[in-house]
Amino acid sequence: QAEQLQQTLAELDENLDVVLEMKTDEEELIRRLSGRRTCQGCGRIWHVHYDPTSVDSQCDECGFSLSQRDDDRPETIRRRMQVYREQTEPLVEFYAARGLLAVIDAVGTVDEVTLRSVQALKEALST
Repeated sequence: QAEQLQQTLAELDENLDVVLEMKTDEEELIRRLSGRRTCQGCGRIWHVHYDPTSVDSQCDECGFSLSQRDDDRPETIRRRMQVYREQTEPLVEFYAARGLLAVIDAVGTVDEVTLRSVQALKEALST
């Protein structure tokens, strides 16, 4: 797919300037994802660490119970990460070999990671 994209861009006389890879520690990723809870009543998303409810497992908005999706369970996340690594590593190598890869530290707040991403884009576009 990456080679096809490169070919299509070349046909359009365009090129890819940079590819961002967002990296984070796997345990941090598991903490982020496994902490998500969904209200069974209103659908609001809560997080046990970053946006907790005042009463454990109960929505502050509507009072319904919270649940954890199967996709957000640690064992499921670990399996998904293994598949991700297997499928993504060739792409990472492909873009790194072409000098297009910028690795972003994705640990931190949304604002911090966004700032790092914007800085990487600016650096890539200024060369």
